[in-house]
Amino acid sequence: MAEHKTKSTFDSKAEERRLIVANILKDYPDLQRFYEQGRVLTGINRQVLFEAGDLADRIYLLVEGNIQVYTNNDDHELVLNYLNGVNFFGEMGFVGQESRRSASIRCRTDCIYVEMEYVQFKEFIKKHPTVLKTLCEHMAKRLRHTTQQISSMAFDDVHDRVIETLFHLSRSPDAISHPRGRQIRATRQEIANMLGCSRETVGRVIKALEDKGLLNSRGKTMVINYPRSYRDEPSNSVYRAENAGKFKE
Repeated sequence: MAEHKTKSTFDSKAEERRLIVANILKDYPDLQRFYEQGRVLTGINRQVLFEAGDLADRIYLLVEGNIQVYTNNDDHELVLNYLNGVNFFGEMGFVGQESRRSASIRCRTDCIYVEMEYVQFKEFIKKHPTVLKTLCEHMAKRLRHTTQQISSMAFDDVHDRVIETLFHLSRSPDAISHPRGRQIRATRQEIANMLGCSRETVGRVIKALEDKGLLNSRGKTMVINYPRSYRDEPSNSVYRAENAGKFKE
């Protein structure tokens, strides 16, 4: 009886997952085939899927959830990007012929993803060549994000970088609509790791935005309600100039 109950629970969860995936991939026929021919896996919050230096021999498709791309050195972590479904990852070893991973991947939420070995993927794209267009689109989007990050680090002070990052997170697919704006979940440490600054500096910027009624914060949850143009508004420029000493790293 217990075995039957366990099997029924497993079948129910598998069917639930199948329906979720079918709905997500309904507009992506080639990715639906990738899902059907690859190995479907699940990850839980904070689970590391692979680390920099690991063997690079397979590509992944994130179907549902949110993952963190990061690198670390001497106990300091730098977040390179957040990816939401639907997104390929782990493709650099296939495209660039690199034998080892150059970054690490960690789940930020519970995830559904698919893995396929590079050898199998080479055969897959012969039958479904349009999947390469999708892969290139994903890579181009991440390259634009990296370019923006480098530009911001070169030309913006940390105050403006925090403002821009919070706005970017509020426009991501996993942000939630809220009567006062867009709701995100991120710790001050996570934001600091994205920017290469201290958690205390991020906290000071968030407090300043709260004082001006542009952000509501409670624990990991923040509601962002300022436009992208706010960073360049005169009122922000004046405030930044008057408080420059608070935002030096």
